Amino acid sequence: MRITAHWRRSAARGAIAAIAGATVMVSLAACASGSSETSSSPAPSSVDLEAAKAYLQPYTEAPTTLPVSESLAKLPPPGARIVFLDIGTPNTAQAWQLLQPVTDILDVKLERVQTGSTAESMNAALNTVVENPPAAVIWIAQDPTFFSSQLDALRAAGTVIVPSSIVDGTNFGFSSRETIFGGPEMQLEIGRALASAAVVKTDGDATQFVFYDVPELAFSSIVEKGAQEELTELCPGCTLRVVHIPVSQIGSTAPQTIVSDLQANPQTQFFISALDEAQIGLPAAASVAGVDVPGIGAYPVAANYQQVQDGTETGTMAQDQSLFVWSLMDQALRGIAGQALTDLDVRQMASTVHHLVTEDNAQDIDPAAGYVAFPDYVARFTKLWTGK
Repeated sequence: MRITAHWRRSAARGAIAAIAGATVMVSLAACASGSSETSSSPAPSSVDLEAAKAYLQPYTEAPTTLPVSESLAKLPPPGARIVFLDIGTPNTAQAWQLLQPVTDILDVKLERVQTGSTAESMNAALNTVVENPPAAVIWIAQDPTFFSSQLDALRAAGTVIVPSSIVDGTNFGFSSRETIFGGPEMQLEIGRALASAAVVKTDGDATQFVFYDVPELAFSSIVEKGAQEELTELCPGCTLRVVHIPVSQIGSTAPQTIVSDLQANPQTQFFISALDEAQIGLPAAASVAGVDVPGIGAYPVAANYQQVQDGTETGTMAQDQSLFVWSLMDQALRGIAGQALTDLDVRQMASTVHHLVTEDNAQDIDPAAGYVAFPDYVARFTKLWTGK
């Protein structure tokens, strides 16, 4: 067999740069093995293809408004300091660069604090922040387990804290509203959208699916839960196996692990990947092995976009990195203004920031920049914040 990476049918119209890319949530949990959970074939089951199409539809349409549309109540005080905690990945480095135009719009000072990815380095970095509390702190992916005491100190100092891409925010005093961007509710939503895409891609004819998770990335298990919940609703008799792809294999041997699993489970008809980077190099590996199983992942990087454009990757659930990062800044500014986020609909927000990219619409995307929902996002946020 040969690898097939085309959508046999288009679920929608055309059109992320993954903030999460390889970083979305870095959990320092123990590494799980790449073994697969086997299961017997289910009895023939009715698949609700129309429901899957309906659920997926918002992810195939061009968004028209920013995730939050209520104007900023008041501008931050002149010279307000906003700290960005950088865990040290390429994607967070890009996020920092994307934020720089904010200082051309508002009289604020952006500061970058490198935290590293270990408990010791994070703790030390947050100690320096506590010494001179800023107006706000924004972070992506850091595990607050390692600096919870500093969070308490920052709260006591009146610092607005904007966490992103964490899954257990309530354990650290955050409401679901505060962690909405990249938090558990949004990750569940992405899982459901991926499951719907799997059903649509297979025209409702498949019942055997597999989910490739990355156990060290905490968001992965939540995406898997969402996929399982949605697949159960769409197809009660369908099977979703779960196979662990250790983070150490991403960018190296992940394709071989996937190919080996598909060879060992020839009944599998479609796969879902929590992290699309696992597919980098998969087309070639699958072709050599004679494997012909399509699939879809989330949070692509440039190589994934290129594979989709080349027709060797089925599709990807993209995230608009610029929109994601500026939405975090918007949340910080509202916190400084004492203005709570209101009227938040998780599904609407998820489908604004995320988009299903297939070969049909990938040609319009620059792989290096990724999917961009609003090319004029700077002007849109400027008007949202200043009215101009």
